[in-house]
Amino acid sequence: GHHGIWGKGNGTWPLNMYDSSVKVPTIVSQPGRVASGVVRADLLSAYDLAATILELAGVDPAPMQAGPGRSFAPLLLEASVTPDQHARVVVLDEYGPARMIRSREWKYVNRWPEGPDELYHLAADPGETVNLIGDPDAQAVRDALAEELNAWFERHIDPLHDGQRLPVIGTGQAGPAGEPEAFQGPLWDT
Repeated sequence: GHHGIWGKGNGTWPLNMYDSSVKVPTIVSQPGRVASGVVRADLLSAYDLAATILELAGVDPAPMQAGPGRSFAPLLLEASVTPDQHARVVVLDEYGPARMIRSREWKYVNRWPEGPDELYHLAADPGETVNLIGDPDAQAVRDALAEELNAWFERHIDPLHDGQRLPVIGTGQAGPAGEPEAFQGPLWDT
């Protein structure tokens, strides 16, 4: 019910990227290695999980770190570790062309091609209630985050599997990508 939404990112149009929709708490237990009762607020992603599980299992995580993912096992094994690599997290919406980058202080949401884009100063507005995308005082932050987001995708995206320009909207994908009948919603129902 946050922001008046009953559902996740695909529960709205345009697709939302509010923290209450995209953040997923994680519980890790490995008695004797991972301390119990420790709560961390690090910015991590599902793309970090495979490398982390491998490292915790004693297997070389390097094959899973060829892309954007990085093991966060050191965060679990040593409570004082805070690597710079987890200072930002990038999230893409599997339901369409919404992408976001988030730091501890700021969040920028880009929706291709026509927006609406969003910029939140999370340190001052953790509830994401004041969109600063048009605020001239916030344009330098917006531009820097937009550049960082685009650079991340240039480094990590496989153009053959990039869904940003696919016409998937709120109702999601119903079949294999690349087939017009795979998509549902107003663009395809007309």
